[in-house]
Amino acid sequence: NIINITSSIGISIFPDNATDSSTLFSIADNMMYRVKSQGRNMIGIPTEDDVAGMFKGMGEKSIIITRALAEKSIIPYFQPVMNLKTGDVESNELLMRIPLNDNSIMNAGEFIEMAENMGVINELDYILMEKTFKIMSEVNYQGLIFINLSPKILIIKDFMHKVNTLTSRYGIDIGKIVFENLSYHFSRFS
Repeated sequence: NIINITSSIGISIFPDNATDSSTLFSIADNMMYRVKSQGRNMIGIPTEDDVAGMFKGMGEKSIIITRALAEKSIIPYFQPVMNLKTGDVESNELLMRIPLNDNSIMNAGEFIEMAENMGVINELDYILMEKTFKIMSEVNYQGLIFINLSPKILIIKDFMHKVNTLTSRYGIDIGKIVFENLSYHFSRFS
C-alpha cells in the first residue's frame, strides 16, 4: 500500500510579523488555511499586505464582538440531535451566533478565538446561557441541551453559582444541561 502524505504549512516571523505568541500563531494559522485553499502541499509565508489584511480583519471582528456584548445580541442556535431509531429529536446542541448588520450571521468558529483573546468569551457564554434558558422555559423544553462553552469559563470561581442562578430563574432542570467544548466533554450536572 502506498500512502501519499502532503502538508500545508503557515509561517509567521518574529518580530517582523508580530511580537506576541498569540498574534504570531494567528498569522501562521491564517497562512496555513490560505495554502490549503490554494491546493495544499505548500508553505505560506506572509507578506506585509497579508499581515495588514489580517490585522484589519481582526479589528473588524473585535468591533463586532464588542457591539454584540454591549447589545447582548448573541443568538442561541439550536441544532437538533435526532435518535435514528425513533426519528425523535431527543436533545439539542446549542451553538453561539452573532448577527451582522447585513442580516447575515457570524458563526462561532469565526469569532471564538478573538473573543477569548479579548477576554470576553465568558461574558458571551453567560449571555448565551441566559437567552437559552429563557427560551427553554417559554417552550417548556424537556430534552437534554448540550452547550458549547469556552473551557476557560470552567475555571471561573463563580461559574456554578451563575449557572445555578440562571437555571433557578428560568425553572430549568440542571440535570438536563451538558456543558461541552468542540473536543472535550466537561461535565454533566445531575
